Amino acid sequence: MKKFESNQEFFDATWHWLVVENHPKCADPKTGRCHYRDHQNGTTCVIGAFIPEELYHDDMLTGIKWLVDMDPKLQAWFEHVDRHLLVEVQKVHDENELDRQEVMGKIAKWFKLTVPV
Repeated sequence: MKKFESNQEFFDATWHWLVVENHPKCADPKTGRCHYRDHQNGTTCVIGAFIPEELYHDDMLTGIKWLVDMDPKLQAWFEHVDRHLLVEVQKVHDENELDRQEVMGKIAKWFKLTVPV
């Protein structure tokens, strides 16, 4: 897995993952709580999909902004990606199953990014 060098590079990868491939939300079926990864059924959330295996640990249960702020290795991994962009993209996966393309388009405008064609 390659480290992201810009917001645009991160956005392009997450657009493909969310809009083109349309991965389902990764959540506990009993509680509805989202997870970065679910090793039992092989699903991941959008952020979890882009955390290298060597940086991932099963006790990652907090929001992505706090997690990146508190984990020096994740800080370094996402150093070229705006923390607010991480949060907004995660929200798309957690909260917008039906209109991902529209919401991602709005995020692109907010962060002055280009929607992939």
